[in-house]
Amino acid sequence: MDSLTRPGRGSIIDLSATYYGAFGGAYNYPAFRANCSTWFTLDEDFLGRKTTLRLNSSAGWILSSTAPTYERFYLGGSVGQSSIQLTEQAVKFDGTDTAYKFIAGLRPLDWLGVEVNYVDFGSPDDSIGGINIKSDGTGISAYAVGFLPVGPVDVYAKAGLVNWDASLSAPALPALSMSESGTDLSYGVGVQFRLLSLSIRGEYEVFKIEELDDVNLFSIGLTWTFL
Repeated sequence: MDSLTRPGRGSIIDLSATYYGAFGGAYNYPAFRANCSTWFTLDEDFLGRKTTLRLNSSAGWILSSTAPTYERFYLGGSVGQSSIQLTEQAVKFDGTDTAYKFIAGLRPLDWLGVEVNYVDFGSPDDSIGGINIKSDGTGISAYAVGFLPVGPVDVYAKAGLVNWDASLSAPALPALSMSESGTDLSYGVGVQFRLLSLSIRGEYEVFKIEELDDVNLFSIGLTWTFL
């Protein structure tokens, strides 16, 4: 930094470790934090007075499974392959594409959590009799998640609802085009490996969308648990 009292440019990194519950209490766990503050000078007048922008970022992790609820919030994302199947007017559509999703969850207990996902199924397409057919779909799903912890590994299953929007387009055959939305059952299974606050997960999900024969997603992703 250019000044300890009124910085205008530069950075400072602060590392800390805290042990909660050392003097009693309901929880007992260590927590580590890293904070970084960076200053940028946006403007400086003829008297040397500066207008500065300060950006703060922080990360942390815990080394225990006994942290309280507010230490169990996590965010993440996954990338994978979606598959959509539909039989309509003797035409069978079967397409796959790259899909992605964003994850937000809360795990108040070792064995129970809740999770909300935004999923984009991509644009699976298929060619039937020389006619190209493309589908598009997105959804927001909410799950109850049951975990089985085995050391640093969690095996889990989840069930809930998905609110979805889907369309099917065939420019050469407009009669096959459709656009629908609704709310239906969704469920899945997965496994994740925890390393401090970082988790690596792989999961398989099924979306029981009434208007489609089969919609599923296999994905691999990362989540980060925030302090």
